[in-house]
Amino acid sequence: MQAEARVISGGGIFVILDEPGEFVAATVTGVHDEVTSFGDVEELSLVNIRTKYGTMDGERRFRLSRSVLKRELGSESEDGPVKAGQSIYVEYHGEATSKQGRQFHRYTVKRFDAIPEGDPSASPTVDAVKEKIKEAFEAEEIPFD
Repeated sequence: MQAEARVISGGGIFVILDEPGEFVAATVTGVHDEVTSFGDVEELSLVNIRTKYGTMDGERRFRLSRSVLKRELGSESEDGPVKAGQSIYVEYHGEATSKQGRQFHRYTVKRFDAIPEGDPSASPTVDAVKEKIKEAFEAEEIPFD
């Protein structure tokens, strides 16, 4: 099951990105600290979820399990953790090797103010999310479809 919701025992239903090219675009409804068998982790609650495979209904969790995700979206971020009402875009690019020869996971991570402007409770349309991401990447095409 790629970039689909998965039930994790004791936690909730999660969006998992584990294949290159998978992405999630969604609105954050909350940030949570959870204790797992692997230690403390931060999780985002998401709604209005769009993935490479389509949309997801209801609320899902997205675990900030990689250091890049913690630095960009979690408590380690210079801008602070994402806030309820902000929108995020996270794309997984797969594993890569650093110049020092270490393996790491590559992501594109963006955060946006609420879409549409001024009303964080409003549900953003797919076109509004696409347009905002296009602007951020300064690209003519983005990986939706």
